[in-house]
Amino acid sequence: MWRETKCDVLLTLAVDVPRVPVDYLRELALAAVQRERSVVPMRAGNFEPLAAAWHRSCLPEFSGAAGRSLQNICLTLVANDLLTPRQVSDGEARLFDNMNTPEDYHRISEATGSPF
Repeated sequence: MWRETKCDVLLTLAVDVPRVPVDYLRELALAAVQRERSVVPMRAGNFEPLAAAWHRSCLPEFSGAAGRSLQNICLTLVANDLLTPRQVSDGEARLFDNMNTPEDYHRISEATGSPF
């Protein structure tokens, strides 16, 4: 579907990380447009590919990616100079806490003092 658009950047956000703010996503998208390459957050040595700004230049890699993990695809894109990892600071790490269950929601709400 992306191939059928004229958009150079596809912004993704998984539904289980609702605390990622719009400004953070805007920063990723702007960096991807300016650098003409994908920008993917990286936390504790792992990419966060479901909260990322994907540049059109990565499409060929995705086309042949059947069966490969997103982590491996990201590593290949870095090696081909098509992806810039954006290191997640200690203060930003909580933004990527997954909320998949009611228990996750309560744990995160109690830890932060707010639902989000």
